[in-house]
Amino acid sequence: MMLQPPLLELRHIQKVYPTGDQGVALAQTLKFDRGEVVGIIGPSGCGKSTLLRLIAGLLEPTDGHVLWSDESAQTPKMRMVFQDAVLLPWLTVKQNIHYSHSRGGISVEDDFKFWIHQLGLSPVLDQYPHQISGGQRMRASFARAIGDRPDVIFLDEPFAALDEPLRIEIGFQFLNYCKAPPPFVFFCHSFHHRGPDLV
Repeated sequence: MMLQPPLLELRHIQKVYPTGDQGVALAQTLKFDRGEVVGIIGPSGCGKSTLLRLIAGLLEPTDGHVLWSDESAQTPKMRMVFQDAVLLPWLTVKQNIHYSHSRGGISVEDDFKFWIHQLGLSPVLDQYPHQISGGQRMRASFARAIGDRPDVIFLDEPFAALDEPLRIEIGFQFLNYCKAPPPFVFFCHSFHHRGPDLV
């Protein structure tokens, strides 16, 4: 019986910025399998977001390698939710949510509709980001990330800017999403930001 190769392998990655500041240094090789939920936990400024961006391909490592499984010809479909709701201001809420799908995602219209309903976004679909609340913008970011069933989801402290009731509500909705089929989830979490129990 052949063992399935890991989805992701981090080999001694290091990031040093042009200023000479070291963003992150990983002195070992780490391997992660499909369906895992992995947390990077630490205080502000310790390099959590830098490591997350290296894994997501938003930054190039100064040294080392970020290796995704090559058992298929396609790279995993990845989505990211940032601490702030990164929505395109010239698009409506609905257009923002469907943006990844319009750029080549697989059609999963029923999933988009489900999460739009679950996250309470139906009344504001035709409005623009500046016309809705911060909590609604964050919900739209989640709907955009999970609506087309990505293989990998990156969360960069997305609950930090939310008040406690909304943080708990969205957190549990996301936990339910992760149950079936389980995506690979990689998240940053500060000690002082209490979010859903993902670990």
